[in-house]
Amino acid sequence: MSFELQLDNENSKILASNISIISSIVSECFLSINTDNIQIKTFDPTRISMFDFVLKKEAFQEFKVDKTFSLGLNLETLNNMIKTAKKDEVLNLNFDEKEQRLRIVFKAKNRERSFTLKMIDIKDDNPPPDRVNILRTAQFNIDASFFQQVLKDSMMISDHFKIHALPDKVIFSCTSFSNEMETVVGPESEEIEAESFEIIEESESSYSLEFLNNFMKGIRSSETLTIGFATNKPIILEYNLENKGYLHYMLAPRIESVAKEDDYEYDDEDY
Repeated sequence: MSFELQLDNENSKILASNISIISSIVSECFLSINTDNIQIKTFDPTRISMFDFVLKKEAFQEFKVDKTFSLGLNLETLNNMIKTAKKDEVLNLNFDEKEQRLRIVFKAKNRERSFTLKMIDIKDDNPPPDRVNILRTAQFNIDASFFQQVLKDSMMISDHFKIHALPDKVIFSCTSFSNEMETVVGPESEEIEAESFEIIEESESSYSLEFLNNFMKGIRSSETLTIGFATNKPIILEYNLENKGYLHYMLAPRIESVAKEDDYEYDDEDY
């Protein structure tokens, strides 16, 4: 075996839930395994958004890796396999470098189940940058359940919404030909952590609801997210997994015009 990883049931759920979130937007990507962590850093097929997921070796019961691997995977297939984990099972991931196959094994007392996933050839002539710097002139921590409700309300009106951050509040809004939606929340509310509320300058930008909603479907409503953005720049949503890792999602802004892919401003330099 080229590497051997083992996760208990609690941490295998963390891996499964994050793989599920990414696979809702990206079907194929590279999984990087090094001596410190496993990582998925990938654009979606349209290059409008980008994921950066890290699960540190501290989350694993066993982490035997002696070099860096980059595995081309069908993420949807991997997600379907991993999410079959039972409460009494531990998850083992073993890679055979010669055969180019990832073996996914679920072990419990007197029981073992396994899947084998063949690596795929993914051509990526312009991969995500190693370092990502998102300009943030507004940043705050927000309850996931509240943000999910904002997206749900907005999707009844439009396919995109606007975030407007001011020194004393954040306004989420969207409009259609005949309808409007607006939600206003301040730093002293229960939905935003007051100490996290930092507005360097008034900031306003619009983003796709479809992309954000697909991301948020996999986030537990009891969690807290960090949102950062600047006027007409990508938004970043940060979902931190305590000391075990993180999931960051970056989405390019939408130009206020007819909704199509060309309406989104995205530049690799923004990431």
